Amino acid sequence: MASYDAGSSFFNIKIYYVTQDSGSTRIWYDNFATREFLSTSERLAKGQISSGYNIIKSPFKNISTLYVWVKGAYRKIDGTGNFDVDNLYAYYFELKSTRKIVGETKKEVVSLIKKSTGIK
Repeated sequence: MASYDAGSSFFNIKIYYVTQDSGSTRIWYDNFATREFLSTSERLAKGQISSGYNIIKSPFKNISTLYVWVKGAYRKIDGTGNFDVDNLYAYYFELKSTRKIVGETKKEVVSLIKKSTGIK
């Protein structure tokens, strides 16, 4: 997470992970890896970057794709403004590349997560 234009705080952002099996369309949602990325009290100054990691377990031996859905909101460091985050990213293991996902694929992956978690 990076705070480029202004300082940020009041984070309410969760990260969800989904893996896709190589050679098939089977995908799996890791309910235990869901986590809040930053606490509501954390502050990122303008230009500051915060990073982290999580261990993800998957039943697949050959993962082709890791989807990461970042969902939530945050505010400017002074508490003003309200900014939504709703981005899906895919890491393709074979290509060793990451892309932002939109359209039908995003709808399908987010729908699986929502169904698995009960969120709306």
